[in-house]
Amino acid sequence: MLFYIGSEYSPIRAYEFVDKYFKGNHVIWFICQKLLDIFINSWRQPIRNFKFTKIHGYDSWSLYITLAYIILPALEKFKSNKHGSPNVDTEDVPENIKDIHERWDWVLNEMIFAFSHIVDETWEDEFCSGEIDTRFEELENGNFLLVDGPNHTYVCDYEGKSKVEARINRGLILFGKYYKSLWD
Repeated sequence: MLFYIGSEYSPIRAYEFVDKYFKGNHVIWFICQKLLDIFINSWRQPIRNFKFTKIHGYDSWSLYITLAYIILPALEKFKSNKHGSPNVDTEDVPENIKDIHERWDWVLNEMIFAFSHIVDETWEDEFCSGEIDTRFEELENGNFLLVDGPNHTYVCDYEGKSKVEARINRGLILFGKYYKSLWD
């Protein structure tokens, strides 16, 4: 996955240039990095005004994963820097959470949970173990039946996996519902 948000001449490109051409010379690389840090800190406001985004074709193959890689760190940063809380509907949180800020934190945590699991494509592995040894046997009527072989040890906690999937879906629904509340 590769995409840029910002200008073709954005700070990201400048850092990439320095890494590519000066990584071997640690002194020059360090000086360039420090100069870029100073320059970028003084240039921060104009950077926010860039509207150019470059997305490659392969970024859309599993767009939900591509977007999750952007949304997850943005949500985590947002949560750590937030200064207020919007109104959260009581039906969206557990009954015992009454405080408006605690409700918003709970909603943000559910969103972060959802996107962190989308980014971690191996989360389902904790619910499955063993080896799959199956084969198809042809029946007399010409149909096939999938049967376990002698080395089949695969087991899966489908109920536990289903609960996590439901929580992921809830986090995504909350993200959509409170999308316009992601302000600060």
